[in-house]
Amino acid sequence: MNRRLLTLVAAICILAARSIPLQGAAIPQITAPVLGYVFDDEAAGIRPISGVPGAASLDTPLDLGIALQGAFINSSGRVAVAIAKDGSTAVIRWGGQTPVVTPIETALGRVTMAALSGSFAALSDGVTVEVWSTLTDLPSRTASYSNLGGAVMAVAINSDGAAVMANDAGQIQTLQNGTAAVIAAGGLWTSVAFTGKDVLATDGQALQLIRISDALNNPGSSVVATFDSSPRALAASRDGTSAVVAFTDDLALVDGTGTVTSLACGCQAKGLQVIEGNLVVYLNGTGLLLDADTPGARFVTLPNSAPSVGDIAQ
Repeated sequence: MNRRLLTLVAAICILAARSIPLQGAAIPQITAPVLGYVFDDEAAGIRPISGVPGAASLDTPLDLGIALQGAFINSSGRVAVAIAKDGSTAVIRWGGQTPVVTPIETALGRVTMAALSGSFAALSDGVTVEVWSTLTDLPSRTASYSNLGGAVMAVAINSDGAAVMANDAGQIQTLQNGTAAVIAAGGLWTSVAFTGKDVLATDGQALQLIRISDALNNPGSSVVATFDSSPRALAASRDGTSAVVAFTDDLALVDGTGTVTSLACGCQAKGLQVIEGNLVVYLNGTGLLLDADTPGARFVTLPNSAPSVGDIAQ
């Protein structure tokens, strides 16, 4: 055996020895990446989606110590506004090792809709809209808007705490600095979403997706796309270049040029929630994920890992 070969064998032996953990030493654990967090009705809790879009599954619910009847989640911010089984409202944060549950007192009858962005949230009971701030620390109500001209049908909020809402009188209003202002009228608005300085809205009567440019300062409306049926829900991409629209049974992907790509699923999504990525969307109530970041877009069925009974409060 020549010297070069002996040197190589010795090097391999040294590397192998270094890779063997000492007795009693901790062995590093490999964990799957988390795509996001969603509310699961059956588990009555918030569940991680573990894996990657092509191979993901619903994981064990977060151990919160309480059972929930609903939650509105900012997945990337690891924060949610949750409704407990007893009807109380709480802000839940899980950025650290242990989730933190902070009860909040709202003047709302019952929170039926909410939108979260950054450390802000807009909550509504269909009559009044409350804006809350510092969700990631000590939640505080910063504004309340009532007498909004009709029943609140949809809300959205941006990362600076400015909100918009749509009512059943056909109006879209901005809510900022304690003042409500009408920026669009005459539609049957079913959903709204911020995308940068603009607001996207779906009109269930005109069967259209509308863009309200510079919504907070100098609003101007234009039609982005027209559909064959009434849109029900909307999710905007993080970069503002595309959106997913839900109908009664199926979805559509709308790109920046207004091109509409139909996505048949027969899924009857209750709502749309953007999780990780630019436009990876969870279809509420279906167990399906739409990966619109992949060319052509694709649906992914999420295997349902059985939740641990010990992690679900009754």
